Formats: sequence, C-alpha cells, structure tokens
Amino acid sequence: MSKPMPAETNVSDSFKQVWAKIFPFLIILMFIPPVYNMVSLLVREKETRIKESMHMMGMGESAYWLSWYAYYTLVSTVIVLLAWGVLMINCIVYTNSFLVLCFLFLFA
Repeated sequence: MSKPMPAETNVSDSFKQVWAKIFPFLIILMFIPPVYNMVSLLVREKETRIKESMHMMGMGESAYWLSWYAYYTLVSTVIVLLAWGVLMINCIVYTNSFLVLCFLFLFA
C-alpha cells in the first residue's frame, strides 16, 4: 500500500508577479535624477565657460574630468547603498546581499 507524501498547497503570490515586472523600471528610475543633474551642470558649464577659465589658470584636462567622475561616483555610491538597504529589508531575502550590492554598483 502506498500513500502520497504530504505537501503544502501551492499559493500564487501576485506581489511577486507584479514585482518582477516593475523592478527593472524602478532600478532605472533611481538613476535618472543624477544623470539629469549631470547633464544640466555640464550645459551650464558650457554656457559660463568655466572649463576654459580653469584651463587658463593652469588646471589640466584630466583633472577637470576626473573631478566630475569622482563626484558622480560618490553620488552613485550613496544611491546604491540606500537602494541596497531598502531592498535587503524585505524585498530580496534569499539572495546573497553582496551580490546584490555588486549588481547595483556595476549598474550605476
């Protein structure tokens, strides 16, 4: 005589289905404000010709662009750490937190 193994009933989770569709959009959406700010500041810099003024004072081309890169790397790191903290609270439970942090940082 055989008896089937007892198993839990399968419950459909509608939140997971909605989350799977909206999550990529939210990840992209959180990086739009820094990009908008960067473009706005670059256009303002072109209008006021700050770069040429600094070049006349002796600042090199690489130092100028390195300062932009360092500033926006810092801004992106803060955004990534905040997003990672929010995601690790309840949303992403069964994944290695370091891998999620690496994914977000490399995406930024």
